Amino acid sequence: MSEMQPEPSFAAVQTTFSQGWQVYDKILQYDYMDHQQVYGILRSHYQSLTEPFDLLELGCGDASQSVPALQGSLIRSYRGVDLSAVALQLAEAQVSRLQVPVLLQVSELLDYLQSCRDRFDQILVAFAVHHLSAKQKQAFWQAAGQCLQPGGQLLLADVFRLPNESRGQYLDRYQQLMQGQWSAMTATEQEFINTHIRQSDFPETDAEMQAWARAAGFTAIDCLYFGNADTQKIWRCSRPEGNKRAGLE
Repeated sequence: MSEMQPEPSFAAVQTTFSQGWQVYDKILQYDYMDHQQVYGILRSHYQSLTEPFDLLELGCGDASQSVPALQGSLIRSYRGVDLSAVALQLAEAQVSRLQVPVLLQVSELLDYLQSCRDRFDQILVAFAVHHLSAKQKQAFWQAAGQCLQPGGQLLLADVFRLPNESRGQYLDRYQQLMQGQWSAMTATEQEFINTHIRQSDFPETDAEMQAWARAAGFTAIDCLYFGNADTQKIWRCSRPEGNKRAGLE
């Protein structure tokens, strides 16, 4: 069972990342959250697709990580959604390299999914869903399923709790990980990150997330990556095959 959780404040999450952009860049520089491996695996997935695909990326940020994973693939169109208008302005230059139709929209990811009437072949969401409450995550899976074509896939890269691990235990473990391994981060930067995750991170266990995904109609869930820190994972979640509906308007 999920712990009772306060409703996350997306404005607070956005403010944290706006203030901490330099901290985030440092995390990327030293690969503390396995971004190189994660996006390398995502690149292998997208390069393996043999049919053109329309892709929706939720929480795309400046798209600097996802665009290299998509270049050279059969991507037919790209839509990026993020809370930060500043990040989307930076994303414009990145996604132009894909040379496909692009639409960038400022929105919270769950609001966007629940209002979107288009259907995509692929959805990508990396390190964003753990900011949702348990109730919101269930709504996320339901809405994501409705936004995918039959046979479509959702690629989820995110952090997870261990089986039977409480949120408090996870947060303490993550803080110990940072203190022990993130040596390039200053004490102030570590405190900044620790404050953020204690306010805004609500990771689930595999069992909880898989139950919600299957209840939403995802019939195949494959774990493509499990990081050495026992936190980061990539899931490939597939919808059953069927007759495709109208795609992008």
